[in-house]
Amino acid sequence: MGGWCSSAPPRAVYDRPATRFVATFLGAANVLEGAADGQGGFACPGLGATLRPVALPAGCTALALRPERILSGAAAPPDGVEGVVEEVAFRGDDSLLLVRAPGGAQLRVSHAEEDGPPPPRGAALRLGWEAASLVPLAG
Repeated sequence: MGGWCSSAPPRAVYDRPATRFVATFLGAANVLEGAADGQGGFACPGLGATLRPVALPAGCTALALRPERILSGAAAPPDGVEGVVEEVAFRGDDSLLLVRAPGGAQLRVSHAEEDGPPPPRGAALRLGWEAASLVPLAG
């Protein structure tokens, strides 16, 4: 059987995918490429930042970050990254933003309707996340 099968509950598989395939197949998570920096951080050139996940296994080269786990604007922590909104797609209860990070990576970001109107294309937008939202991936 393939490595994507799991006996975990669906919510657990969605929130904590084990592989790149599962991360992108279930809900199109952002996959952040990089490498451990030897000091507990994860150097991510595409974001132009060093991330601090809660757990970082040796040899980890990718982290998953769900669009709905990304905080934006005033809700983002001050140590986040500044990006530029490239696309805005209305989806009913939220909008999907495509935001270009300083290192060139494009992130999918969910923007809830209750947070007000989404920022327009071309707007600068601060992004951040909780350390527990960064999920190490295998393969």
